Amino acid sequence: MKTFIKNLFPYKVWVRIIFLYQLINFYLFKKYKCRGSIDKQLMQLINKDKGTYLEVGAYNGLAESVSLRFQVEKNWNGILIEPNTIHFEHLKFFRSKDVCVNNVCLAPEDINKKVYLKNLNQMSYIVNDEDKIFASNNYPEQMILNLSKETRSGNFKLQNVEVTTVSLLSEKYNIRNYDLMIIDVEGSEIALLEGIDFSILKIEYFCIEAYDFEALNIFMKSKKYEFLIKLHINDYVFKKID
Repeated sequence: MKTFIKNLFPYKVWVRIIFLYQLINFYLFKKYKCRGSIDKQLMQLINKDKGTYLEVGAYNGLAESVSLRFQVEKNWNGILIEPNTIHFEHLKFFRSKDVCVNNVCLAPEDINKKVYLKNLNQMSYIVNDEDKIFASNNYPEQMILNLSKETRSGNFKLQNVEVTTVSLLSEKYNIRNYDLMIIDVEGSEIALLEGIDFSILKIEYFCIEAYDFEALNIFMKSKKYEFLIKLHINDYVFKKID
């Protein structure tokens, strides 16, 4: 039924309608839309007021947002990254207290290379100029493509994005300490993590969506982080070892 209704509207109009519906629900009923209520679980784990987060893959700042509950209930703020320009418009409007960043891909190093965002709504991912996935860790690309076509998620258009690193981005906004880093980058999480200078940035907790936990756990252990808990289907929490 939902897919049928989608077909009645141009893509951008449908995105705007859904955002307005989510916005009304939030303001009237305080309905959070985070998958598996992982935001609530994280808040119970990290009981702190006025913290700092970085959320990569922030979408519109409302639907599936992990950081929103922290901002509203605990007065946190930080950096929100959403490469998709359509959803970024809503993100910047709704989360004006945060630093909102658009048109970037976070990678192991700052390189002069053409990369693109393939627009599949919340399942968007980065590809190179040959339409091959840019950096992946067992990401089920074909399954996601098929699902996106069936549900008419996104318009499949490519949008040019710039490559940078978490460390360079943090330096730009003069942030060296994060209480929580939230990563949802559809398979390129380790490539993103390799762009963090852990000797400079101090990050207490990570919440990472990953499709290969073993590879992720090995990397995090090498950076002196311990695995704490799995919150949802593919969401894992790590804490800095003191």
